[in-house]
Amino acid sequence: MNYQEFQETLLKELACRLDPGISLRPTITTKNNGIKLHGLIFEDNTSNKAPVLYLDTFYGKFQDGIPLAAIAEDIVKLSHHAAKIHLPGVNSLFDYRQHQKQILYKFVNLKANQELLKDVPHIPYLDLAIVFYVLLDCRNDGSMATMLIRNKHLELWKKDIQALLSDAHQNTRNIFPAELIPMSEIVSNIPLDEDGHTISDLDTELQPELYILTNSVKQQGAVCILYDGILNQIWDFLQEDYFIIPSSIHEVMIVRATGAAANNLNQMIQEINELAVSPEERLSDHAYFYTREHQKLLCA
Repeated sequence: MNYQEFQETLLKELACRLDPGISLRPTITTKNNGIKLHGLIFEDNTSNKAPVLYLDTFYGKFQDGIPLAAIAEDIVKLSHHAAKIHLPGVNSLFDYRQHQKQILYKFVNLKANQELLKDVPHIPYLDLAIVFYVLLDCRNDGSMATMLIRNKHLELWKKDIQALLSDAHQNTRNIFPAELIPMSEIVSNIPLDEDGHTISDLDTELQPELYILTNSVKQQGAVCILYDGILNQIWDFLQEDYFIIPSSIHEVMIVRATGAAANNLNQMIQEINELAVSPEERLSDHAYFYTREHQKLLCA
């Protein structure tokens, strides 16, 4: 079953499960890095809410053998949760103060998002761009409902980008504190072979220790490198200069500069992006370098 057939059949499955008054409309949305995602708009004629659920992941589950009926049930559950999320009304869109405490920032790749950035207030940072969003909801599993801030919002609020940056800088680190986690803690219990050996069973003294820098919900955590003093704090912890590997928009990896070569790291990043990172979650294709001498991040 191709995607078009999947969508048509899924719409029939959903139609008999949804509450009366809910209608469905297919849509295609351009997301991070210019990736186009297929979704369904759930329109409720009793309210102004119209959440969008994207189907690309569900199609992948269907191809992996998950029954269509089970997928439809999952989508209905998600739509019920989305209906409970408080969305800003038309009147509140004019009041910056109603959103001020929930304005956060995140990174996108500057070059890969040129079209998006024409309509979005942003601040270039090296070869990345800082963009802003309103956090509407965050679940225990880390999934979030957000509203990307666009130029029209700044016009309504009569605010400039520096006001956004000031509020987002404070809010993001307070709502989503940074975490520095040794890679060995993450993979220590993952079997490496059929005999059940794990990385903790191996001699890793000759391997440089990797650290994951992310936030408390493991979502949009790469932006933690902007938190006040964090790059210098990591240097104090490592006691030497280091590379930052942009593994995705959700986290970066930290590796000591000793024994690491930028060319090798860049090749590794490009291979990982191609093989293991979804196009929508890619951040950059090269490493960054932090040196105590300059006390700033440089492209490697």
